[in-house]
Amino acid sequence: MRVGADFPRIAEIELESSRDGRYVLATVANGDGGDFALYLRGADLHWNQLTRFSDGIKHGEFGPDGSLYVLSRQNAPRGKILRLPGPFPALGMSEVAVQESDG
Repeated sequence: MRVGADFPRIAEIELESSRDGRYVLATVANGDGGDFALYLRGADLHWNQLTRFSDGIKHGEFGPDGSLYVLSRQNAPRGKILRLPGPFPALGMSEVAVQESDG
């Protein structure tokens, strides 16, 4: 995948690498409207889109256990944390790490 070709013209991009340097996460903001898409560059140096703007994902972070944790607002207005275990399957294969709560 040629990353960036389908980004919005007003995209804002933030890059973060995993602790071991094998993966790079690109968080792409669709301007300043609060919609984000996540892309992952793996050890094979290819980019894969993990989430779309419509998925309700607001942020992603690599965890110390080698998983990717994402903040989702889809069906969770206060947010919930999803865990994508390495090597980072599709979003639909994630598990809820922290349920939405009042706290």
